[in-house]
Order: sequence, then C-alpha cells, then structure tokens
Amino acid sequence: MKGYYYCFTPASGSGQDCTQAPTGKGVYWQNPYSDAKIVQDLMNAGPGYTANRNTLNSSINAFVSAGGTNYAAGINGAIKELNTKGNPTHNQTIIIMGDGINMMAPVGNGAAPISNQSLESYWPSDWTPNPSLGYFDESMIGQAAAVDAANRAKAQNMTIYAIGFSTTDKDSKSRNNFTFFKPLASSSSCFYDESSDPTYSNLTSIFLDILGKVQTTAGVNTTMDLDFSNVNVIYNNTSQTKSGKDVLQYVYLNGVSTKITDQNGVVSYVNQTDEWINNSSLVFNIGTITVGQTWSTTFRMKVLSGGNIEVIGNNSVIKFNTGESENFGSNFASAGYNNTETGGSTPTIKITDLHSTQNTTITDFVPLMWNITYTGNQTIEEDIYHSTDNINWNQDYSTIVNGVNQTSGYNLDIRSWPAGTYSIKVVANAQDVQAPDSQTISADIGDARKAYIKLE
Repeated sequence: MKGYYYCFTPASGSGQDCTQAPTGKGVYWQNPYSDAKIVQDLMNAGPGYTANRNTLNSSINAFVSAGGTNYAAGINGAIKELNTKGNPTHNQTIIIMGDGINMMAPVGNGAAPISNQSLESYWPSDWTPNPSLGYFDESMIGQAAAVDAANRAKAQNMTIYAIGFSTTDKDSKSRNNFTFFKPLASSSSCFYDESSDPTYSNLTSIFLDILGKVQTTAGVNTTMDLDFSNVNVIYNNTSQTKSGKDVLQYVYLNGVSTKITDQNGVVSYVNQTDEWINNSSLVFNIGTITVGQTWSTTFRMKVLSGGNIEVIGNNSVIKFNTGESENFGSNFASAGYNNTETGGSTPTIKITDLHSTQNTTITDFVPLMWNITYTGNQTIEEDIYHSTDNINWNQDYSTIVNGVNQTSGYNLDIRSWPAGTYSIKVVANAQDVQAPDSQTISADIGDARKAYIKLE
C-alpha cells in the first residue's frame, strides 16, 4: 500500500517541506513542533554563576506548549547532551515531566521512518485516540521508543527522575498514563506522583528533593590543603607579603592541636609539625562527605608578627576527586605587639572529681558530675567524649557555661552502646588558658539483657 506523508508547517514558516517524503513506506507524518531541542548546553549555575543562571531561567521561561509528546526524543536529547557536554565523573541525571500520554516517536531522515536515537518526531501509524484516556491520542510505537531510550540511558548509569501530573480532558476529568510513565524512572523512589496537586510549591519541593538526592549520592573523596607559604600582612596601612614561617608558627599540643572531628563524629588528634616545617602547609584527608555532614578541625598558631595577618590565603584549596576544587577567600586575623610586661600569670583551668552520682546498676543514663576550677574571665566550653581504644573519641555532648568555679553535671545516654569497656572523658577549655584540662574514667557496659556500668 502506498503510504501518505503529511508535511506539518512550522510556526515560523509559511510553506511545507516535502523533500524527504518516502514512498511505499506506510503512514509517515512528520511533526516539527514535537522535536526535541537542546536549548542550552550544560553549564554551571551554582553560586558565583549568576549570568549562567539568568540565561537558563530566560530559556525556561520562553518555553511554550505546542505539538505532541515524544518522551523518547526528549531522553535521546538528554543522552546526547550528557555524552558530549557532560562530566563523566559527575552524577548523570535526567528529569522528565508529563502526564505519561505518549503521542509521538523519534524519526530518522529520508526513507527511515523510525530511528530510536533521533531527536525528530513523527506521528506513528498507530497514533490514535484512546477511549480509556478520555480520547487523548496515544501511540504504542512511541511508548516502545521511550522505553528503549530510557533503558539506553540507564545502561550508561544515568539516573532518570520522572514527575507525573494529570491533564484535564474535554469533560474536565484528570487523565494520565502512569502505568507507562512510572517505569521510565530509574526506581520507584525516583517517581513523583503530582496528579492530585501539581502546584508551584509542590514542584519546587520535588526539585529540591531531587537536588538533595543527587548531591547526597555524590559524596567524593575530599582533601583540604591550607597553604601558608606566602602570607599577606597589613601593618601601619602598609601591605607586605611575607613567608608564612616568618609570621606564624604551628603549635602542636597533645590532645588539643590538631583536633579533627570527622563527618561521623569521631574525634582524633594529629601532629602536623613535619608538614609545617617542610611545606608551610597543613593537609587534611577529609574522605567522602555528603550533604548534611560536617567535618571540622582546630589547630593552634603562634603569631610572630603584628598587624592584620592573612591566616588562610587564596592558595588554600579544597579538592574533590572529580578534578574540581574550591579556593578559600582571604581570611585575616588581627595581632598586636605586647610591649608592656604586666607580671601577671596565664589563666588556668582544672577538672577534678569526675564521677557517677549513682552507685547502683545503670541501664540507661550515667549521671556524671565534676568540678571545674578556673582563674580566667572567659566562658568555659565543656565537652564529653567516649572511646573504646583511647585513640578515636566520639563526642557525646558540648556546652558553654559561665567562666566561674563550679560543679557541672550531665546524664550520659548509654542505651545504644554495645557491651564493652569504655573510657569516658570530660574536657574543659577557655580562650585565655594555655591548654584545656580533661579527666577520664573507665566504664564497663554489659549486654542489653543485663546492662550495668562500673566506674573506677
């Protein structure tokens, strides 16, 4: 049977281009309105890239509703963009939206009516009204092409998120075909059913949720390099660049500097004296860190020069295993010369009498109490840790109290602790003391059926 070829006139044109009309190939209706188009290539629209963000927003705001739905062509366009413009070390993510009623299929040039990887659209021969969908037009050929496109994307480790909403038919009934649409997503958790209330705020929440999933699953091995080789010093309104070792001196103090609290809450202490002597830098292996986690470090520097000192310079950087990096801005601290000998002494802080106030079997909370003697005039930071090896410490509690001699206490929750022997440490510190003080006690915790704690 000799087929028919329908030349759909583009909105911007006045004529019809039938130069590619095949003969004897069945029904072949081209629909340029429904072609997939890459309007903007991938670009960084994060903080600091306002111009790129504005460009993307303008492109999105210019979208209009026209033509039929061709999910296959859209996914094909996303695959093409990620393959040619994407970074293979990043998460590869595709987001599709719609009512799931697929009308079109991708088309090739010339006499090839179907090309699964094409971005162009045509009306397949089975494009027909579907009574179960309120007579919305639908195509099984187009559906098959969409499934093929989605499978090709997933085979390349691309994650597909699908947001489904309904379309109102002529009888004011909501229609969708999520039976077809939902499996296009990479998993059930990647599908969002907004058929009942596709409001702006709901869609915004969905996109933020997707952003969180993409970022959370994109944890990367991270390092931080604090470079002090050249330090800017501003003194008497004059700026000079000096060697970091002429201005600062790294101070190692056991149990104080350098202190690292990793993203899992584990506390450790390292001596970075060799790094400082060899390279005037401090390097930290942070590891894999994800959204919502916090990694922190504190270290001590002795100031050898007065003025405004650039303690962390522009050469300091956080690096990711994707090859990307993030530089620090300039961070200054003020230091002044002390030309007067006051004869005064440095304030001290001391913890004594750390103990449990309960002498009977303890199964849930340990009521700790201790005394603090402090000779300074700053606030006091109190921290409680526990450890099974006296090397890696997990922080359980932290608070700020008035800087006076006092008795402090805390009910330490041990309900989730496995059986074993633990060290429990309380640390007190203040800004004006030379070094913090700590006291440690030992605790034996039994199994869940016979929980007890023994303090020595």
